[in-house]
Amino acid sequence: MQVFTLFEGSYSVDATKKFIPFNKETDNPKDRPASLFIHVQPFLIKLNSQLILIDTGLGYSNSEGELILHNNIKKAGFDPDEVDLVLMSHSHFDHSGGMVHDYNGKMEL
Repeated sequence: MQVFTLFEGSYSVDATKKFIPFNKETDNPKDRPASLFIHVQPFLIKLNSQLILIDTGLGYSNSEGELILHNNIKKAGFDPDEVDLVLMSHSHFDHSGGMVHDYNGKMEL
């Protein structure tokens, strides 16, 4: 078995439930009162011949319009189409936001 972390970034989340990128090197937590600070990190598991994704992250895209999740799967050495199974730990947005995304004007799983 091999496990790959698919780090999507660090964020602060306040009562508005907006995920705002947070960089501990440049941002001050005191500037974001009453915020929760989180790291979004789905996992990819290679088990025998199966590729299993645990959680789908936020569903955000990079500047080229590619899902960060898909880009991270590629960085791990796989194609997103090779994923055999998606397991969801729970339905909070930072774990499930990537389940459905806009692809060429259509919503896709």
